[in-house]
Amino acid sequence: MTKYTPEEARKKFKECFEGMYDVCEDQGWGDPNSYARSREIHMAIELGHDVADTYSGADAYDKGEPVEYKSTIGDKINATYNGISVKDTWEEQDEYLREEKLLKYDDHYYARYE
Repeated sequence: MTKYTPEEARKKFKECFEGMYDVCEDQGWGDPNSYARSREIHMAIELGHDVADTYSGADAYDKGEPVEYKSTIGDKINATYNGISVKDTWEEQDEYLREEKLLKYDDHYYARYE
């Protein structure tokens, strides 16, 4: 047995969808359906962090410090760091990964959504 009738489900979805966009626009959080932005916003709220106002760089801030979020809807936790540039030498690649991409943030948070 479902919780909503088809008509109630459509109405509820419309309210939630439009409400989510309204809140995100009001708070300057951007498009909640861009990539996994809605999960980043949800994680920040759950963890008491401040939502980042841009899509690049930190996903949120914890007491002013940038943090990175990774989430999945898969059965197992995994993380992909997209947008990694390829450098000419391994030394340059290592420095880039450490200083600009992976180790740039002290804290990385992982979540699995069902």
